Amino acid sequence: MKAYGQWSYKCYIFSVFNYTLLALMGILMIIPFWYVIVMSFNEGTDTALGGILYFPRSFTLDNFKAVFADKRVISSFGISVSRLLIGTPLHLLVIGMAGWAVSRKKLPFRKVIVGMILISMFVNAGLIPFYLTLSAYGLINHYLVYILPTLFSGWELMILVTAIRAIPESLIESARLDGASDYRIFFQIIAPLTKATFATIGLFNAVWAWGDWYTGTFLISSNKLWSIATYLQMVLQRGLSIQIRSAADAANAVNALKGGQSTLTESSLRAATLVVTVVPIMCVYPFLQKYFIHGIMLGSIKE
Repeated sequence: MKAYGQWSYKCYIFSVFNYTLLALMGILMIIPFWYVIVMSFNEGTDTALGGILYFPRSFTLDNFKAVFADKRVISSFGISVSRLLIGTPLHLLVIGMAGWAVSRKKLPFRKVIVGMILISMFVNAGLIPFYLTLSAYGLINHYLVYILPTLFSGWELMILVTAIRAIPESLIESARLDGASDYRIFFQIIAPLTKATFATIGLFNAVWAWGDWYTGTFLISSNKLWSIATYLQMVLQRGLSIQIRSAADAANAVNALKGGQSTLTESSLRAATLVVTVVPIMCVYPFLQKYFIHGIMLGSIKE
């Protein structure tokens, strides 16, 4: 009993240490993002004075009005949303059907196919061959460059294959005896039983697609096809910051003509752009969080 009590006390101390450390790490991660949110809802000239941390001192929506006044924000937002609505379901369909096929031991050349998939997970052809391949297919400066190259992922395929193998083979054989085809088995048995894994893969793909600035930066030259992440990248690191400053100066001039006070700054507009970019994808997490851990566990246990 004494040894058990000492062990329980040590576990308690260890748990307190872990929770304290994780809480501090969480606070350190949340504070910068919260500060950006506060900046976006505060007058830029007031923020420049300093002392803003927890709540807006001079609340305003002018920063967001100025951001959405740029038509490129609306078009970029539309590109990102359409990419999610089109690309993510197609990605799940391709990964799902490929996973169902690869999980079958009777698949011809199965070991060769799995070996090629595993090699592709660790060996990358490089940027130049990737660019030349897309150029040969006419995907450079085309909307489909956001969709077609992202339909397949070897890592996500392996997660789904492991989840499918966890389904009792007797259930699949019973469906075959009842005359069910492979398509019917997949859509009515496999997909419902692995919905947690599908939700996890969909969440991974959606978060990656929303934050993908790389594709638009290197494969798209027309700003009409920029995603919201690419637009943000240009705002933060390239010449668009000059145009943002010009937009802020123009808005301030209009306010001055109307007798109002100039409140917009380049920093406040950048903060508003960050919030517009990040907040929408954060709204997806509450709906898929319950599937996340279960989907990862289901796809990682191999019997």
